[in-house]
Amino acid sequence: MQIPSHLQNSRTGQAMPNSAGHLLSTLRTFKMAESKTVLEVMDIQKSFGSSRVLEHINLDLKAGEFVSFLGPSGCGKTTLLRIIAGLEQPDYGKVIKQQVDITHFNTAKRKCGIVFQNYALFPNLTVAENIAFGLHKKHWSAQEIQFRINELLNLIELPNIAEKYPN
Repeated sequence: MQIPSHLQNSRTGQAMPNSAGHLLSTLRTFKMAESKTVLEVMDIQKSFGSSRVLEHINLDLKAGEFVSFLGPSGCGKTTLLRIIAGLEQPDYGKVIKQQVDITHFNTAKRKCGIVFQNYALFPNLTVAENIAFGLHKKHWSAQEIQFRINELLNLIELPNIAEKYPN
């Protein structure tokens, strides 16, 4: 990923914490030509009834790339993510993950997740309990679960919110 030249100037001088300059200083530059493709979306099409939601969507993601899907409500962002995660089947096209066609794999076999913007958290559980929810099915010990909760909260730089509620 190359940092755009107009943002390069933000990286010089004293940057305030949480400012654009500070955040940019934490970015790394990846040579995309050398990175291998980890996900390909090839000519994905999807309709719901007579409404065509996705038409000829092509995407090529390389290792180290960070991508955002932006657009108005109803333009197909979530549908595309659901297709990639295996929660929805395309009408046409393929999803290739690390050179394997996963288009018709079930969700569990894809090892690809999706976190929805809303309604993905249990409001009656703390942040830690929401994170741990799926770990209980793996038969992890309480110590292993706590370690994983701490690891994930540190990863997103929010180690102090474990006991807070989503609201």
